[in-house]
Amino acid sequence: MVEYAEVDVAPTKELSWNERRDNFQFAVSLLDLALEHGGMSACYSAYWMVRLAAVALRYGGHVQALPQVLTPNGVAQLVLERLPLSRDEALAEAGRRRTEPEGGVDRVHIPGEDLSVGPSPLDQRFRSLADIESVLPALTWVAGGISDEWLASEVRSWLDLLPRLMDEAE
Repeated sequence: MVEYAEVDVAPTKELSWNERRDNFQFAVSLLDLALEHGGMSACYSAYWMVRLAAVALRYGGHVQALPQVLTPNGVAQLVLERLPLSRDEALAEAGRRRTEPEGGVDRVHIPGEDLSVGPSPLDQRFRSLADIESVLPALTWVAGGISDEWLASEVRSWLDLLPRLMDEAE
């Protein structure tokens, strides 16, 4: 459904600005509800907000009429707030991902293993790292529009770290 909401704000659709603004607001509400009801992780929801913010940037000055979260500063702040690990923790997890046999990309199900107990804390940390690796590249779409110096610096720091996180996975 989020994909349809994104299509409804695309520049290729012939809409008045008021209709487009309403569609942006609906998409933001949809993502908020999906997060609130457990339909998306915080990072995945933030990823979709970045996608919407990137589309919103195409409309130039009209962005001020949209929800704050769809501005480059607003969406950058949202992503930073939703990152589940610090930079140091993310680097440590990236290093562990390949070295610990009980987790990471080489993890396999062992026949007879009790899956009903849910994910282990280690599995959750690997998932947190995967969330970070999925949302960070999207920030490049809006990074050039971030006007707050602190936010721009934080985003650059995370984006500079991304190759090191990904290299650790290979």
